[in-house]
Amino acid sequence: MIHDGVRREPVLAPVEPRGTDLPLGPDDVLLVTGGGKGISAECALALARESGARLALVGRSDPAGDEELTANLDRMEAAGVTARYLRADVTDADRVAAAVAAAEAALGPVTAVLHGAGGNVPKLLDELTDDDYARTIDPKVAGLEAVLGAVDTARLRLVVTFGSMTGRAGLRGEAHYAVANEWQSDLVERLAAEHPHCRFRAVEWSLWSGVGMGERLGSVENLSRAGVTTITPDQGVAMLRDLVADPAAPVVAVVTGRFGEMPTVSFGAGRLPLLRFLERPRVNYPSIELVADADVGWGSDPYLAEHVFGGGTEAVLPGTVGMEIMAQGAAALLGSETVPVLTDVEFLRAIAVPADATVTVRVAVLRTSPGSVSAVVRCSTTNFQMDHFRAVCEAPGGKPKGSGLVRPENAALPPMAIDPQTELYGPMLFHGPRFRLMGDIRRADAKHVTARLLPDTRVDWFGRYLPGRLLLGDPAARDAYMQPLALCAPTVLAIPAGVRRLVPGPAAGATAAFVHARHRVEDGCWDMDVTDEDGELIETWEGFTTRMVEKFPLPAGWVPTLLGPYVEHALVEFGLAGRAIVDTDPEGASRRAAAELAVRRLLGGDVRLRHRPDGKPEAGDGRAVSISHCAGVTLATSTPGCDLELVTARDRETWAGLLGPDGLALAGTLDEDFDTAATRVWAAGESAVKAGLPAGTPFTLLSTHEDGWAVLAAGDHRVATMATGLRGVADPVVLAVLTEDAL
Repeated sequence: MIHDGVRREPVLAPVEPRGTDLPLGPDDVLLVTGGGKGISAECALALARESGARLALVGRSDPAGDEELTANLDRMEAAGVTARYLRADVTDADRVAAAVAAAEAALGPVTAVLHGAGGNVPKLLDELTDDDYARTIDPKVAGLEAVLGAVDTARLRLVVTFGSMTGRAGLRGEAHYAVANEWQSDLVERLAAEHPHCRFRAVEWSLWSGVGMGERLGSVENLSRAGVTTITPDQGVAMLRDLVADPAAPVVAVVTGRFGEMPTVSFGAGRLPLLRFLERPRVNYPSIELVADADVGWGSDPYLAEHVFGGGTEAVLPGTVGMEIMAQGAAALLGSETVPVLTDVEFLRAIAVPADATVTVRVAVLRTSPGSVSAVVRCSTTNFQMDHFRAVCEAPGGKPKGSGLVRPENAALPPMAIDPQTELYGPMLFHGPRFRLMGDIRRADAKHVTARLLPDTRVDWFGRYLPGRLLLGDPAARDAYMQPLALCAPTVLAIPAGVRRLVPGPAAGATAAFVHARHRVEDGCWDMDVTDEDGELIETWEGFTTRMVEKFPLPAGWVPTLLGPYVEHALVEFGLAGRAIVDTDPEGASRRAAAELAVRRLLGGDVRLRHRPDGKPEAGDGRAVSISHCAGVTLATSTPGCDLELVTARDRETWAGLLGPDGLALAGTLDEDFDTAATRVWAAGESAVKAGLPAGTPFTLLSTHEDGWAVLAAGDHRVATMATGLRGVADPVVLAVLTEDAL
């Protein structure tokens, strides 16, 4: 974590690198004091690797007797970095001047300084002498003055000093070291004002792991027991790079891991907002990091009893509640209850809550830039060792922009002949009453769905005396945004896997709404737009993905609305292309009216059906369609031909007259009831005629598949046929779809 350098009450804030280029290049020479070892060497090497700058390293150690120094110089050479090491004590101005002169003679003028020199021998306050103060302060302050006195400051592009958080927080036995670091930071602030052409950065570090003064003094292990976490070398180098590259970064910045309770440092932490999932704060660095716990159970969280899969005794915490948990943590951290934009949302593992026990859920949020928070949810059932939900919460950037899915003509279509309350909830979806918000379906195939949603039920989400405010609106309403996708894959139970970007509406569930969803085949994900009843956009989802939990057995009698999407998926499985809509005709509708409505559902609500002079139907925009009617049900496809036929009992002589000898022989090869097989061949022939093939075109059996499918072939043409039952139709039917397009 990084916070700026206000001397008395530092306000924690991460650095957001607005500039990405280092103020160094191949023509620059970076002078590094204390530069052969420790964190100075790590940072100097990283800066030189990226920028190509040459290094002039100044230190007191002799490489001949110092293995660490020798190893670091070898690393620099192996990395292709030009580096020259010169021995000098930075408190000796004459020796520093001589070293700088030698460096510039070999490498060129010094244009940047990284001042990492320093010393620290811990002593209690009453043991300190004037010499102790001098030995500790002089390398930091007089050493920096000596270095700047030896170079041409007009050429300088960058000056970085390394200090310690000790100067701000204090530490037992470190009073002299604290003074040295504070004086150094004060000097840098003054120099920054005097030399505006140069970028100054005073970085006050907490402990690094593996390298640095804390490691040498043996402080790391002791402080870790007190809740202090170290900075890894990779993290430290990355933080320094961001501070140096960002022209708007503060002159003085503290870079630290967690540092526990420090009575000498106050960040003005106020109370957290009164929100359900922030019951017990465990870690709270205002504006930087928050970890909070809350206990959930069937008594305190009544929605759990309505989100039980498979009739068991364990509830599954809804993913939309997981999003609410993360949003509450992010809002508390950012100090704003504005509804955040959620990106890179991941639903990784279910959180199961038994009926007779409580589970502790933990939200951990970390600010990664001024407007962005990384959030995770963990729980006690996995000992807080696994992420169950993850997301990045960002400050909103205005109204959501739609993805082109909102088409009022689709919402204006009459409802399809399916009742979600009885034919989806229960048979396909396990949700309880508060989650059952699908009102009706206006359009549904394997890649598109438009559904009308009911307002939320206005029931309480949490028990008495618990905060009831929901930042993202009703979680059941947002869950209902996903539910219509079940129609697009009616033979599987799928659960949410993730969302690339979600821009929440101001109050999910407050009014009736429409959800419009489209599958992006190339990316294997869904985009969804949610509108109010007037078509005004209120929420968008981009890149929503699911994962399959289980397959349902195929029904003996299909709800016609669900059959069309299933047919599309089957065509893909067989290597064929085509879209399909099946639905019960509206009461009293003529065949022509039912056909036009089916085509509008198939291709979009503004498409109109036309007929060529030969009677073949086509969409008003010229796209091919095929239509078949049977027993009050209409099938429409985007392929050249289709047919829907009742399985009718006929004697062989009648079938022979209808099918011809080749067709009759083909029916005899199919391993099923002969009337079903003959109807299958007849339906294939009818679809062929609609596609413009000659009557009596012979077919051969290409393949058979489970669930009553057989694919027939005639030249390059393929006809996928299926025998099944339909709700409300007494006899079985055969469906046939002819397509020329092999995938």
